[in-house]
Amino acid sequence: MLRVALAVALALSGCASVQRQILQSPAAGGEPWSELETEHFVVKTDQSEWAAKQALETFDQITRALLTLALPKGAKPPANRLDVVLFSHLDDLQTIVGNKHVGAIYHFNIDGSPPSLLVATEHGFVDTFDRTRMSMQHELTHWIFHNAVPGTPRWLDEGLATYWESLRLEDGQAIIGSLPPLMLLADWPSTADLFAANYNDFVGEGGGRYYSAAWGTVYLLYTKHPTEFARYLELLTSGARGEAAWRGAFGSFGARELDAERDWFAADRPWAHTVPLAVPLRDIASGRHIAPADVHLLWAQLRPWTDASLPSIAADLATAERLAPDSPSVQASLAQLELRQGHAPEAMGRIDRALVADPDDATLLRLRGEILVERELARPVAERNFSAAAALAARVAAIDSSSVALRFCARVAGLAGDGARSVALAERATARAPDCVACFDTLAVAKLAAGDLDGAVQAEATAVRLMPDGMIDRAMLRRLEEMKAEAKRR
Repeated sequence: MLRVALAVALALSGCASVQRQILQSPAAGGEPWSELETEHFVVKTDQSEWAAKQALETFDQITRALLTLALPKGAKPPANRLDVVLFSHLDDLQTIVGNKHVGAIYHFNIDGSPPSLLVATEHGFVDTFDRTRMSMQHELTHWIFHNAVPGTPRWLDEGLATYWESLRLEDGQAIIGSLPPLMLLADWPSTADLFAANYNDFVGEGGGRYYSAAWGTVYLLYTKHPTEFARYLELLTSGARGEAAWRGAFGSFGARELDAERDWFAADRPWAHTVPLAVPLRDIASGRHIAPADVHLLWAQLRPWTDASLPSIAADLATAERLAPDSPSVQASLAQLELRQGHAPEAMGRIDRALVADPDDATLLRLRGEILVERELARPVAERNFSAAAALAARVAAIDSSSVALRFCARVAGLAGDGARSVALAERATARAPDCVACFDTLAVAKLAAGDLDGAVQAEATAVRLMPDGMIDRAMLRRLEEMKAEAKRR
């Protein structure tokens, strides 16, 4: 969810620091890092303690307001706290993500691992034009709705985020519906084209037209059709999708009628309205210091794991290992890097050495189990034996209830022939992370092996639907088509 136009404005506003070393290590004179927590967030930052607390108080206050105002009826607030990485300098964030056109980015992971929000501030948390606050609110809205309505249509996802990014809290009131900056009020794609738009339409050339149209459509729905729009969001929350969800709320009213209502924007009228909403700031307790080794580990984990980024990742992890050679987290990340580079024996040796120091580290145990699984899958079918991997999976399940761990355990149980346990673990994984693409894919495989073809089709279709726009998993698509074909034959 990249706010390209907003980030360009940030970059052009004179925020870039002068003559400073990008991503300077705290071990070599760079700013120290700290971690602070609230009900909804875990924030890691190189801001001063005072500035970090100010930022976190604002994060907390705005999130409570968004949960009150924007959360659809029947939807649950996020079950887990959001990991936020707050950079003092925009060029540090842009170097980490490998993109010079972002000011904030929401990381959604298809494997069910926790999402994270990366945001940068310059000259204080709230700058002259509130750009940082608005960018942050945009991404927080994505977080809230991804949890409440997994698989939200792209136009709705971006329209809601752009609508709520302009929320302001002043003197016990919420100001809602202000016109966001840089918003176009003309040259929009048709509503039908907007409803069919994907990721590439929003981030490609002319993407601003789609952001504007998405915002305008959501604005119209909130303003002129509040009852039907609330029902539509409620239906999406309950699991309805596509045309069925829309018709269930709006009936025959659709894209053509929305196109006809766009002349509403030509009238001279106030955009925003206010509602009473008292959301007091909460004091934030002091946080903890983050060791320099863990800062480099954080940077390595935040970088995209692409071929172009691997040298930077390797450099960060090498520094982390030099500073903390016995850290299980560092060794686990180094093992993952070696697996990414095709060095499974070296990764296994590193994991085994780290497990001597910490025999109950769930991540190390899971990685070891994944290597054992791949070794067995490389053998002829008649020679495969997954008992060692199953024993490790049992230990992992006992100490780690994350969706990543549960999905791994479900896969191993299925390979070991325990179909009922595989389905049960995969269902727990999808309940733990209802937007986890890989969890539903694993559940589909487990249900198919257990003879539940209809359940397998439903789970695989959910996995395909949850894939972010612009991303295609051909193996999943092929499995879904094969399952559907088999269901028709029956």
